[in-house]
Amino acid sequence: MKPFGKDFTEVIKFTHVFDASGDGWFPIVEVSLVKPTGERIPLKLLFDTGATQITLRGDYDFLFTDFEEQSFQTAQGEVKGKIAKNQTIEFLGVSTSCDIGFLDNFPDRVFVGLFGRDCFKPFGFGFWENAHELYVTLKP
Repeated sequence: MKPFGKDFTEVIKFTHVFDASGDGWFPIVEVSLVKPTGERIPLKLLFDTGATQITLRGDYDFLFTDFEEQSFQTAQGEVKGKIAKNQTIEFLGVSTSCDIGFLDNFPDRVFVGLFGRDCFKPFGFGFWENAHELYVTLKP
């Protein structure tokens, strides 16, 4: 049997966070929300395989104009919130379209939301918890 292997092209160091919720290492990534005008708005998001899509704090809804009420999955289970459909985001130079959810009770942290599975489909990921590193490939 051939050993399993993947080639990763990027290494993202976890961020050491000290805040009201405690002290820990988190895989925080920066994505850009690409507006129809071409403007790019940087968003620091927690890489979260338990989240369905990007989920932002409710106070970030000012960036959008069109919403649908919908339930979606987070690491805490299914929640009800509003969704901005088919938004363009860019991560590591790759643009993709995904839905963005909003939660009014999202905690105030150094990251403004979650980077969920539907939005990172174009990428391959791995991580090494002890090394505090997230590995990414643009060629999954």
